[in-house]
Amino acid sequence: MLILARGRIVHPTSSTIPIFNRDDVVLVPLGDLPPLPLGLVWCASRENPRIRAFNDVARSMSAAQP
Repeated sequence: MLILARGRIVHPTSSTIPIFNRDDVVLVPLGDLPPLPLGLVWCASRENPRIRAFNDVARSMSAAQP
């Protein structure tokens, strides 16, 4: 998907990201691109047990996908 907001930006992204469900954002499907890999990113200096636990759950869920 491409994000087009106020005609100022074009950005490939996933349509499943809730922040882009807005009236001023248009999602345009891109059928000829490979799947967009997504991943977790965080500041290493702020890592804590909750972040590590969330990361572990996300990894286990993605590993379970076919």
